[in-house]
Amino acid sequence: MHAAAAEKAGTLRTLRPHHLHVYRTASLRRDGATQATAAVLVLRSMVLGRELTLAGNFMQLASLPADASNAQAVRWNYLKGRVQAARLDYSDALQSLQLALRRAPTGTASGFKRSC
Repeated sequence: MHAAAAEKAGTLRTLRPHHLHVYRTASLRRDGATQATAAVLVLRSMVLGRELTLAGNFMQLASLPADASNAQAVRWNYLKGRVQAARLDYSDALQSLQLALRRAPTGTASGFKRSC
C-alpha cells in the first residue's frame, strides 16, 4: 500500500533503497514471497523512473524465486518485457510479454491485457 501511494505521489524512487534492503534480507532468509514482492517493486521503480540500464542490470543479478505467486510472476515478466523492448531486444521482450499474458488471470485483469 505504501508503494502504491508513493507511486501516485511520484516519489516511488525514494523508497528504492528500502525495497533493495528488504530484497537482500528476504534473499538471505530465503523468504520467497517477500523476495518476489520486493524485486517487483524495485524493478517497477526503475522502469517508471526510466532507468532502463539500471533495470537491465538488476534483472541480470536478481531472479524471481520459484515459489513466487502467480501475480508477482506476471508483474515481473511484464516489467522484464518492457525493459527488453526499450533495450531493442524485441524477441526476448515478445517472449516475456507473451508469458505474462498467458499467466495473467482469465476472468479479470482486462486492463492489464489491454496495456500489454
